[in-house]
Amino acid sequence: MSSFRVALLVPEEFEVPDGFSFCESQIDPDKKFYLSDVLEGIVTAKKAIDRAAQFYSERDLKFLYYREIRKPISG
Repeated sequence: MSSFRVALLVPEEFEVPDGFSFCESQIDPDKKFYLSDVLEGIVTAKKAIDRAAQFYSERDLKFLYYREIRKPISG
């Protein structure tokens, strides 16, 4: 089974849903980058994306919902 992570790039003032950790590599000075734990399977990752979307919808915050799937990097 393949493993996935869900990423969030959020403005500093936004709360972050449970299950996401601050990422040491930051890509935007005005936003914070968070990653989920490793999730087993695409269905589990999709559910994590949907929970994050629901989290922001419940707070009436506008957000961009974007999904990208990449092959794992083998090293």
